[in-house]
Amino acid sequence: MLKLKKEQLNQNIFSDVKLPKFLYAKKQITLSSKVCFDGIGLHTGNKVKMVLNPAPPETGIVFRKKLKNKIILIPANFKNVKSTELCTLISDSYGNSVSTVEHILSALYAYEIDNLFIDLDSNEIPVCDGSSIQFIEELEKVTLQEQDSYKKFLKIKKNIEVVDGNKCARVSPFDNTLITTDIEFNHKLI
Repeated sequence: MLKLKKEQLNQNIFSDVKLPKFLYAKKQITLSSKVCFDGIGLHTGNKVKMVLNPAPPETGIVFRKKLKNKIILIPANFKNVKSTELCTLISDSYGNSVSTVEHILSALYAYEIDNLFIDLDSNEIPVCDGSSIQFIEELEKVTLQEQDSYKKFLKIKKNIEVVDGNKCARVSPFDNTLITTDIEFNHKLI
């Protein structure tokens, strides 16, 4: 377990570690063809069909649900997260929601997919086996399509810290990619 003291946070203690750097601009990515999934929603038990469809540059990841005679668009954006209790639920300003989005979004992130429409006929992602592995296996079968627009990255210029009681989240400037976590629970299994 890595524990850092406050004075270590501003030091480059990982200077001898080889970590990936953002040395050049990368193009945005989508899928070259659609990918289909069928299953049930973990929390609702509803049958669900999900289709991943290529999207144009600058679209982002957007969930699309057909509601009566119109298509509801719910962008996968942190501003749309309404709950993280038992699953991640995102919603538009009218209360239309999609839940259990975390596994498909993590699979898309792993493949650096920037632009995609996720079409659903229900309000929940299929649970599959409870992990991202089925999504990963299906994404492995399709070609990724590089697009004409470049990816956008945030550059952290100063320390940002949020503290809530004894919990803390911190982002610090660093020339490499580095993510560390530390949890501490009073339980013998952790």
